[in-house]
Amino acid sequence: MKIVPRLHSAGELEELRAGILSGRDPDKPCIAVCAGAACHGLDSRSVLSACEKEVRKPGLKAKVDVRATGCHGFCEKGPNVIVSPGEICYFEVKPEDVPEVVAHAAKGTVLDRLVYTHPETGEKAVHLDEVPFYKQQTRVLIGDNPKIDPTSIEDYIALGGYAALSKALFEMSPDKLLEEVKKANLRGRGGGGFPAGLKWETAKNAPSDDKYVIVNGHEGEPGAFMDRALFTGNPHKVLEGLIIGAYTIGSHQGFIYTRHDSPQLIEHIEKALAQAEEYGLLGEDILGSGFNFKVELHFDVGIFVSGESSALMRSIEGNPPEPRPKYIRTSVAGIWDKPASPPMNISMPTTLTAKKANATGTERTMNRNKSPMIRPPDEYHSIIGLRLHVRCTYYPDRTETGQTLLPKAKSQQAGWHTSATQGSRWSGYRSRHATTPRTPV
Repeated sequence: MKIVPRLHSAGELEELRAGILSGRDPDKPCIAVCAGAACHGLDSRSVLSACEKEVRKPGLKAKVDVRATGCHGFCEKGPNVIVSPGEICYFEVKPEDVPEVVAHAAKGTVLDRLVYTHPETGEKAVHLDEVPFYKQQTRVLIGDNPKIDPTSIEDYIALGGYAALSKALFEMSPDKLLEEVKKANLRGRGGGGFPAGLKWETAKNAPSDDKYVIVNGHEGEPGAFMDRALFTGNPHKVLEGLIIGAYTIGSHQGFIYTRHDSPQLIEHIEKALAQAEEYGLLGEDILGSGFNFKVELHFDVGIFVSGESSALMRSIEGNPPEPRPKYIRTSVAGIWDKPASPPMNISMPTTLTAKKANATGTERTMNRNKSPMIRPPDEYHSIIGLRLHVRCTYYPDRTETGQTLLPKAKSQQAGWHTSATQGSRWSGYRSRHATTPRTPV
């Protein structure tokens, strides 16, 4: 039975990280099999089982590792496999392809027939940053998914996990953290784009000893998978961001609200919570800092409106999930009439952790396109400020007819773009309508 090292200081966290890294060979090939929702539906489990069986053969176990990971993003080309080092990408992998994949990984060569091939030019792309789908993205949120087993806290720590929390607890005051979040213009990722710093400031200054923070992981749309891609692929990144948010506003109780009908998601969240508490990264006296914080997992009742912020809070209270009037600020009187930071979309705390309040924010775009012309949805990530015509122009194979989503000239004429200060809107619309900041609710 493995002895879990409970951490009592920032120094012990760094020692653990160094110990994990010292026991790993960065040059040893690792086959990362996507086990996200979409690839899982395409039977990636059989591919994973075949890989595990293949590497157990004599002479291969010491040469190749296998890892089940979260969503890689290119869902329509699943099951996806990424071989590191080198981030060699294979698409639509079948169990019968596995012996060749493993053999090439062990030799450090490329299996040419499984790499991406452009449907029009026939040009091949071997590495992840060469694949057109990934080329224009800034993958802050799920970029680490292929490098992490989502059920392993040590994988996350090895990549710098919980370093942001350590820095927040020991090097920054809550006021300094809040100032950094505001300076970075970190914003909500649920669609409204409201500045996170203003939300948190309102809750922080509310006159109450009891305050709450919430991650809204509810997905009411049929087939939606955006939040699941984050939680099932890297749950500790979301959790770390939630703890930092709690420390900032002075909360000692948090809630994760999500769907009740996703076994994989529930398993990964529950395991992440248990591991974080075992390692001293959640619960009483986190990392010996004196800060206490606990998290409860709550599930919806299968109703679409459960994801609305005030309905979500009523659900957590044990009441029917019915929205309440918006003139009541939840940051002043939320759960049980106590201040509650307005529920953060999952990608909000994830971005906070990934960027450590850096000025370059990110947003998730085009997660779920409902046009009947569009091929199966994928997970896109782009930096705020990327023009819409760039998104459309660089995905020429997104429609069944092979057409781009929007002609470049037309998109420029219309003036569609994503602004770093005002969010996703038409520039023509903004010129005719004032966009004054709204009161956080």
